[in-house]
Amino acid sequence: MRNSRMIFSALLISTALISCNKHTAAVNNTPPKAAPVAKKPETPPQVITRQPDHAPEGWTLTFKAKCEETVEAKDCLGSQGFTLYTDGHYQIGPAPDEVAREGKLSPEELTELKALLAPTLALSTLGAENHETLSTPAPGTGATPSNLDGDKKSDDMITLTRGAGTPEVLVRTVGPELYFQVPTSEEAKSILSKIRGFAGKYYVTPYPDACKDGAVKLQKLFVSVQTCNADTDCTFIDSESFEGISPSGPGILQPDNCSIVSPLVVGNTQLLTANQSKLAELQDKVRTACGNDMIRPDCTQPSEFVLNGKSPTCQQGVCKLPAATQ
Repeated sequence: MRNSRMIFSALLISTALISCNKHTAAVNNTPPKAAPVAKKPETPPQVITRQPDHAPEGWTLTFKAKCEETVEAKDCLGSQGFTLYTDGHYQIGPAPDEVAREGKLSPEELTELKALLAPTLALSTLGAENHETLSTPAPGTGATPSNLDGDKKSDDMITLTRGAGTPEVLVRTVGPELYFQVPTSEEAKSILSKIRGFAGKYYVTPYPDACKDGAVKLQKLFVSVQTCNADTDCTFIDSESFEGISPSGPGILQPDNCSIVSPLVVGNTQLLTANQSKLAELQDKVRTACGNDMIRPDCTQPSEFVLNGKSPTCQQGVCKLPAATQ
């Protein structure tokens, strides 16, 4: 692990020397720029710093799938749970020992979902469970089962939770069998099709993913060591060794070094010391998992801050670079 970190650091320093012809301390240099590789567009995991608003009259909708035995859980759409909230926020997972992915539906998508759920939400209680066998298309026709989208390779379940109440099963499938407690089978198929559509767009597989989810976990760890109560709690940080740096330098910090994880350049001195080994180990693990994907292909120029004697400050409980340099 130490050797991999030394190699990665050497690459960073080499890139920085070519780009700026400056003497720098061993701090926050630009990762090697990899040639962009064409990839299928996907929605990356997002870090949401606030929890969704759960009003007593609100609802939570959860989609979960169990795929065929030949499909690994990480590649099964919805295997770890896809939850939608009243305000349009969604959560994927969390998978065991992993962080959840979070994001938000578009306003148009939320409007469509609320309209679709309106007849069911108008009921004080759901009716008895009904059943229908989904039609199976003739072999070789390319048609899909019944009115559902995509190939049917999983048993699905959608539950509705009103406020702090008990989850109620709206729709579930077992093989070609459809079970529902919403008013009609057509409504059940529409709800299932719509939620599976959202999952197909936002539940990017594989999940968990060592690179993407590791990056989210690393970023959250960085944020956790930046809390403070006073300016004196804060220090500049060497983002390779995770050691504190004197404000007088010499050296250059890169608050944005083109990585998918914003580097830790300032933080709480005590929290930094307590988490130094954990920070280094997780950063090495994520870099190994991501490889060239650690670099944002849309980033062309890292940002820099030359240490000049000004100290970091504590602003609203978070360590920050001096105001004039942000």
